[in-house]
Amino acid sequence: MKLAWAVLGIGILAIPRVFAEEQDPAEISMRGAAVTASSEAKSGSAKAAFDRNPQTLWKTPPSSHSQWLAVDLGSPQCIDKVRLVWGSEPALRYQLQVSTDGKEWKTVCNTENGRGETEEIANLDVRGRYLRLVCLKPAADGAGYALAEFEAFKKSTRP
Repeated sequence: MKLAWAVLGIGILAIPRVFAEEQDPAEISMRGAAVTASSEAKSGSAKAAFDRNPQTLWKTPPSSHSQWLAVDLGSPQCIDKVRLVWGSEPALRYQLQVSTDGKEWKTVCNTENGRGETEEIANLDVRGRYLRLVCLKPAADGAGYALAEFEAFKKSTRP
């Protein structure tokens, strides 16, 4: 969401107005999609990673084990790019996986040195109904994972 300030009259009164960001036409809608996760912290539902609100997070409890977050896209989709917006606890090592049936997974990206913040994995050119992020190692010892947004995109038709 974007925040804009509207100034009324000549005075200094400013009222914040919230505008929804325009959705990229290449973005694969995940609104209402079935979401599953290996675990959730009390303060971080898995669905929060798909709500288009960067203030809400999927969080896991601190763990030395891998954690995963999966989404059912509803039907097979051609996926070209994935955008991950990390919270304060990103993954240093992670994989992106796709599946046509939710049982057999194919790793399409293996990251050994995640940098946190916003990461885009482009030119995937894969097809699947299910998309899964497998977090293998947190950026800090003893931490869990925190992900604000998990977005997928088709090839853009924009010039």
